[in-house]
Amino acid sequence: MKLGSLMRPFFKCNQASATVEFVLWVPLLLFFMLAAVDLTLVMHRYQMLYNEAYNTSRSVAVGAVTSSEAASDAYIRVSGADSYNDADSELSVEVNISGGFVTSTITQAFSGMSSLLASSLPGSLTGSATLWVEATAEEEDENS
Repeated sequence: MKLGSLMRPFFKCNQASATVEFVLWVPLLLFFMLAAVDLTLVMHRYQMLYNEAYNTSRSVAVGAVTSSEAASDAYIRVSGADSYNDADSELSVEVNISGGFVTSTITQAFSGMSSLLASSLPGSLTGSATLWVEATAEEEDENS
């Protein structure tokens, strides 16, 4: 008997072809599904940083708090907001008033996030908001 005649039944049999396709495609599909979830978590974090920057700028712009109080309050709120932050995450909050505008910038390094893909990316997420200063906390203290 020739080798070809021995192998012919294996080449004609297609009972396991669906299993082979399943094994080849499922890891790829799982990767894309997990990457989509991870990207959603990163975008949620970006929106959270932007909202906190806006709220910080707003509280300084209306004179509710000073810029240093707002920066420390924002740092506390962002660092304790959820489980995205590691204990040693690189988080910075800056509040600047110049030219009649207040700008709040909150930056967090990707390495400080606990998502799968983001923790391996270089760089950081930054939420920033600039608002016109309506009153300052110092002016409010003088008027009282």
